[in-house]
Amino acid sequence: MRRCMPPSAPSSAVRKIWRRRFMPVTFLSLGGFYIGIFGMGTPDAMIVKVASFIPFFSPFAMFLRIGLASPMFWETALSFVILFVSIFIFGWLSAKIYHTGVLMYGKRPTFKELRKAMKAYKV
Repeated sequence: MRRCMPPSAPSSAVRKIWRRRFMPVTFLSLGGFYIGIFGMGTPDAMIVKVASFIPFFSPFAMFLRIGLASPMFWETALSFVILFVSIFIFGWLSAKIYHTGVLMYGKRPTFKELRKAMKAYKV
């Protein structure tokens, strides 16, 4: 209980609008978790092999395959490379979107404005 309370305090202060925006990311993480759980019986199934190369699912699926099966070295290396490259791409893109949002000064940007800002940054 003690470990659950500190993260719950800041999340209670967040408006409900922001909570709904985090829901798709939460569902992606849950999808990877369930692929890992159901893949324990057959770690060499095609869904687990494919999921081990998708960035949102690879932390669950590839570690499942490493622990229960013996994937080839190139599969493991490719999965980690895809994961690290996607982390840098998503981080860079998020920084650009955040930079655009900060410069809006309280005005909520639309997708059209975000797309125009991305073109201005040559994304």
